[in-house]
Amino acid sequence: RTLLLPGVLVRVPLDDIDDVEAGTVHPRRWGGTGCVVDGSVTSVLRAEGGAVLVPRTDGSQVIVSVDRPDEAVETFAALRAGGSAS
Repeated sequence: RTLLLPGVLVRVPLDDIDDVEAGTVHPRRWGGTGCVVDGSVTSVLRAEGGAVLVPRTDGSQVIVSVDRPDEAVETFAALRAGGSAS
């Protein structure tokens, strides 16, 4: 388990994303608040609450706290439908 420094940017290219799921997270399950890397899981969590779970094509996963997870899922779907990869 590795705790990354504050302000670290976790970037996942659109082509590396398998799917995006809205959910609720409990930071203790994912190594606590902050940016934590534990094996193939990277979590960037502020507190318990809304989040997106991002399974990557390489089998790893990113979990990120967001205020409106459903909107994040909709944005991903629109980007994927538009073929906008970066």
